Amino acid sequence: MIGIYVRVSTEEQAKSGYSVEGQLRDCQEKAKTKEVLEYIDDGISGSVLDRPALTRLREDIKQGLVSKVVCYDPDRLARKLVHQLIISEEIEKRASIEFVNGEFARTPEGMLFYQMRGAIAEFEKEKINERMSRGRVNKARKGKVVKNSYMLGYDYDKENGMFIIKDEEAKIVQLIFNLFNNPPSHIKGMNSIANYLNEMNIPTKKRKGIWHRNVVRQILLNESYTGVYHQNKWNTEDMLGNKYRSSEDRVAIALRPREEWITTEVPAIISQETFQRAQQKLETIRRRSSKQSKRKYMLSGLCRCRRCGNTITGRYSKNWNKYRREYTCLKNSVGAKSRGCTPSMRLPADRVEVEVWDKVEKWLNDPSEIIVASEFENESSTPSYEEAEIARINDEVEKLRIARKRLFELFSADLDISTDEIREQLNDNSQREKVLQSKLENLEQKNNDNQIHEANEVLLQEAAEYYFEKEGHLSFEEKQELLNKIVKEIIIDGDDVHIYSY
Repeated sequence: MIGIYVRVSTEEQAKSGYSVEGQLRDCQEKAKTKEVLEYIDDGISGSVLDRPALTRLREDIKQGLVSKVVCYDPDRLARKLVHQLIISEEIEKRASIEFVNGEFARTPEGMLFYQMRGAIAEFEKEKINERMSRGRVNKARKGKVVKNSYMLGYDYDKENGMFIIKDEEAKIVQLIFNLFNNPPSHIKGMNSIANYLNEMNIPTKKRKGIWHRNVVRQILLNESYTGVYHQNKWNTEDMLGNKYRSSEDRVAIALRPREEWITTEVPAIISQETFQRAQQKLETIRRRSSKQSKRKYMLSGLCRCRRCGNTITGRYSKNWNKYRREYTCLKNSVGAKSRGCTPSMRLPADRVEVEVWDKVEKWLNDPSEIIVASEFENESSTPSYEEAEIARINDEVEKLRIARKRLFELFSADLDISTDEIREQLNDNSQREKVLQSKLENLEQKNNDNQIHEANEVLLQEAAEYYFEKEGHLSFEEKQELLNKIVKEIIIDGDDVHIYSY
């Protein structure tokens, strides 16, 4: 079977006339048949080696499905000489390759000419990039805005190269700065601002989705709202093809030296004073968060709320005009699966820790008590968290398997359905199943560990011996270590604290 490979990037189609249709027509004439397999990468840069259609072609050649490849020009395979040589050598191991625009014999002279053509194509690509980059820089230096950065508060006038204030959105920007710099009593920080915007149904820039803390932070850090817009700030060279590259091969964005930035005046939405005040507050928050917390919580990672199912974490909070350590199921993060109980559960950390430690101390003084308690808990008809999750994930895996079977039936049926879409769905299905299977293995291992009573008795005995060696005089860290060995989970239901051992 003959395979035709076609690639065109947007800029090439516009400037050089490398249309998909034109390449297909010329390649079919070269192949002298229309009974071909078509591999089309439309709108993808030749600097990227891992392209969807090219990857499929290479795979089909390996499987013997394609014995001959027809391509318009070597620079359609790749814009970099080293990539051209890699691809063409790989193809010629199992198939032949022909080009519409030139024939290259497998002779020293032919290979030299082939490599010269590749080097010229790479040079031409670099010159195009250089000219385009220079054109953008010159436009910016003339005070024009080169591209739309989709900032909240502005519309982009492409024809005149400028930002125009969008009043409705500009008021949202001003509101965010005002809530941060002069917060009312019910607003405390960026996360609280995001919650408030969501509660008031204030739309985001894209008018869909929800506000997040990081979006609020990005707005507060954006100096452009003062009328100072920096262009040529970031080096994004070769980033266009990142979506087709593996994570380790992606090109990272890089900050250019300050002297290369081009400052352009744009309409201001807030004053410099407002912006600087926000920066001072952000710096104060950063300094505070970077300091290591002096407050410790003995039950970290052990507690869960029975009512809402959230993990319970420690925090330092104001209560009746006094600060105290406390445990709560409340989650401040926007987009959290559950925000916690309403009203929020807030228990004094000192009381809960003393209650739990007193119970554990009794177990350490009389290990038989914990063994009896453990056996009673394990005989309970209520499924554990792990068991419930295992059942749920098994249901999801079964649904994925049924869906995969249906996709295979569609793939083999003679229907007018894109095989690319089916392949993509099969791949997504497979990746999702792998993730679920990994979670399932971890949960099953944890569930099995929870059921090994003999090992637990030995562990408890070791913990008791360690406790008696210290004569009950343990540091905070030593108490915490013993708790993690003995206690499986602490379920808090209002004021009731239930301790479950392994």
